Amino acid sequence: MILRVLLANLIAGPALGASLSVDVTGGIPEKGQLLVSLFSSENDWMKAPMHEAVVPVGVDGRAEFVIEGLEPGAYGLSLIYDEDNNYELDLNLLGIPTEGFGFSNNARATFGPPDWGEVKFRVESGENELHLRLDRAD
Repeated sequence: MILRVLLANLIAGPALGASLSVDVTGGIPEKGQLLVSLFSSENDWMKAPMHEAVVPVGVDGRAEFVIEGLEPGAYGLSLIYDEDNNYELDLNLLGIPTEGFGFSNNARATFGPPDWGEVKFRVESGENELHLRLDRAD
């Protein structure tokens, strides 16, 4: 099942033509959910997402979703694999994640999230696709 997410514009006008289809692998079949955060600038990266969504993990351990209504430009995605459905990234006593996570461009996290330059991708007019995999610190 693909979840479709439409970004609502508060300004009336024609619908924007860019969409982003995201396929995420690496989850446990039918367990948990993805907490998706979309960012539109380096200044906002990991601070102020322009959009957030919760996406269930399917029977094959995948999560698929489409974000519609995007303007062409640079974006970054952050994913948290919320295995226990508590809406947060669980950490051990040392502050290391005990649940999966992921970023656009399959950027790797090393002692914190990757930099904007590592996650930034371009959305063009029309349909766009990303194929991402979840990572684990343990």
